[in-house]
Amino acid sequence: MEQFLNGYVEELFSNISGTISVSLVSTLDGSILAYKARPGVDNRLASSYQVEIFRNAVLSFENTEGLADKSVDDVCLVYEGQTHLIGLLQSRKILDHIILDDTANIGMAKLLIRKIRTEAEGKAF
Repeated sequence: MEQFLNGYVEELFSNISGTISVSLVSTLDGSILAYKARPGVDNRLASSYQVEIFRNAVLSFENTEGLADKSVDDVCLVYEGQTHLIGLLQSRKILDHIILDDTANIGMAKLLIRKIRTEAEGKAF
């Protein structure tokens, strides 16, 4: 399983332009399951914290009138010089957290992430 998760992270990291780091985070306890980043970058703590941000987004969404029958699959956070894309894998036990720099094409990145995620989920998770 570890080899599969590392392969998934590597595929995201190498195929999405402008990637700073990619993490797979357990939704159960916030532990990092797989990680890859540019040299000199360590975003693992930030990635673990994203589980809480995602949970809060889901709770807020579920408590909004008229949205109870919908679900949150992705969250996008934009900071100065960085964009954080957080997605819930189909198993709902793993989040992928991709941090992009300000040169990245966010629309293209989202399409590639969705494609790579769908292919990976078809193999095994």
